[in-house]
Amino acid sequence: PLAGKHLNDLLKASLVYLKAHTDFDSFNRMEYLTDFALPLQKQLGLFIRQQYVEINTTEYLNYKAEHIYSRDALNAWDNASADPARNKALAALGKQLFFDKSLSGNLSVSCATCHKPENYFSDTTPKSRAIHQDSVLKRNTPTLLYAGWQHTQFWDGRAVNLKDQIATVIFNPAEMNGKKEMLNRQVLQNARYKSLINTSFPGKKIESIGIDEISEAIATFIKQLSPMDSPFDQYIKGNHTAMTTQQINGFNLFMGKAKCGTCHFAPYFNSLLPPLFELSEVEILGTTATDDFKKPEYDQDMGRYDTYRIHYYKRAFKTPTVRNSAKTAPYMHNGSFGSLAKVIEFYNKGGGRGLGLDVEDQTLSDKPLNLSEKEINNLIAFIESLTDSNKKSAGY
Repeated sequence: PLAGKHLNDLLKASLVYLKAHTDFDSFNRMEYLTDFALPLQKQLGLFIRQQYVEINTTEYLNYKAEHIYSRDALNAWDNASADPARNKALAALGKQLFFDKSLSGNLSVSCATCHKPENYFSDTTPKSRAIHQDSVLKRNTPTLLYAGWQHTQFWDGRAVNLKDQIATVIFNPAEMNGKKEMLNRQVLQNARYKSLINTSFPGKKIESIGIDEISEAIATFIKQLSPMDSPFDQYIKGNHTAMTTQQINGFNLFMGKAKCGTCHFAPYFNSLLPPLFELSEVEILGTTATDDFKKPEYDQDMGRYDTYRIHYYKRAFKTPTVRNSAKTAPYMHNGSFGSLAKVIEFYNKGGGRGLGLDVEDQTLSDKPLNLSEKEINNLIAFIESLTDSNKKSAGY
């Protein structure tokens, strides 16, 4: 009875607040979120469990978590082991393999060569160098932080999970140029891996282990790269000194007038689609070849269309996380935007179509957002508040 009464009181208070604040642009979303929505979600979950009326409509949402911004709000997927000891060993093995250059054909690069931990697991160049240093890769190297919370991988979403992506990268002649017949002999038979392999893959002989197990271990490590310890997260947890007024105003813009939150969904601010979290979306923005918007030029990369020849996938790319993006310039699939200010300017102008390009099936509205310079600065300030401690992010 007490839980039900508390829930009813929260509902009434929430409705009173909503009726008193009806203007879309000025609505204080942060205040409503922390003072009403999240306490309401917590109490509703408690009430449902007490009344034994759980329906658990999606396997991905953890209905026992306090609220959507809790670190355990979503359940892990893609063959997560139910054995904590095995998961720990897999992650430890994956971390070592992540830095192991012997995975590459010429022993010169590892995963960390492009996904640098000191740069929030991204690169600092528009496009990383190919393994033989004679060319660059096709697309920008995105951060691996929170990459485990996506249902598809690569900018075009062609990999169905992290394991698939990792294997593709290892064997790609331009990236790591690994050789299947060499992996066991030059990598896994290294004595330093013996104990972790035995715990990670009980009952398997080292001689029988190959790319599937290597990919599973690295994927398990990557899935742990989601610290959620940014100033924003601290604020949500109740530390109301963690964010500045400017950053809070930026969050309200992000979720409101600027419409960023309509593609960069909470809680990871990526393409993972609520409320069921069963799908990762792609978008068509009309991203230009450079950030010179006075002379916009088409980027020639056709994105998802290269894999799936469907017209509405032309120039479609995944929506990456905004978390830590203040530290991962340059931006977009081609690394063409050098700063967050340029990214926001592009959206403020309505994407490629808003700039005058004939972008087929653009999913981004081509109408200007009419953001002022102050509002743009507020947005940047909020994005900066999504920066995790890099030491914790790297797992050191």
